[in-house]
Amino acid sequence: MLVGILGDLGRDSYLPDVLDGVASYQLAHGRAFDLLLQVGDVSNGAHSLEFDATEMAEARRRHEGTLPLPIHFVRGNHDALSKLQALAAGTAPIPVESPGVLAWVMDGTVLDLGGVRVGFTGGADVHADRCLDPASLDRLRAQRPIDVLVSHDGPVGLSKPRPDGTPVGDPYIGAFVQEPAGPALVVFGHYHVSAGPRPLGRTTIVILAPAIRPPADGSLGVLDCRARKFWVAGREEGAVSMGIEGDRLSARPAAARNWPLLAAVTRQ
Repeated sequence: MLVGILGDLGRDSYLPDVLDGVASYQLAHGRAFDLLLQVGDVSNGAHSLEFDATEMAEARRRHEGTLPLPIHFVRGNHDALSKLQALAAGTAPIPVESPGVLAWVMDGTVLDLGGVRVGFTGGADVHADRCLDPASLDRLRAQRPIDVLVSHDGPVGLSKPRPDGTPVGDPYIGAFVQEPAGPALVVFGHYHVSAGPRPLGRTTIVILAPAIRPPADGSLGVLDCRARKFWVAGREEGAVSMGIEGDRLSARPAAARNWPLLAAVTRQ
């Protein structure tokens, strides 16, 4: 099973063009994606899940049948939880206002993808309608083992604090990742950079850039569940291999990569 994971969408992203890049990547590599995931912030509206109907229709027109739509996303801090919950009708993933193109994966969901167990949680920042729900991590704990965590924010400790002293990353995700049964790999967005893979304790973390022109912009991650490998498209030499280490799945980059400290990060 081959899974594509996209970075943030937003003001500068035009979804039909983003999907053109994904389709060109699968054509160049001779393998089709079986599933597309996305790390949150799918909407152009300010915290309101507003979509351009023409843009969504064009995405469907170009790529229905060539890519595995819908894209399954976790919520970002620009994706209002209250609106997503209002759309919920007892089904997961939950279609949003662009039928056939986007579907929300609820916080605390675990999917078995070809033998690789992937957990999902969303949110970032402190606003009640945007922040991470700590209870979602308890739901993930109850469904372990989890090999890969797909989230919007990343774990605290991914960089030094901001100039005002506030930490970069989420402390709840940080605690979850550092537990003995924590995930082997965490893939997230939010910071509008492409960075990693980088070890953080026993876990490897990867930040995906905003999806504007994949695969050249560092916004498309590829999870090969059969081979148990993850890489950022165009950077296959830095692939992360997953294997059994004691009683858990481990993930380590094939080679050490330079890690730019996110010294001047502001909340996104």
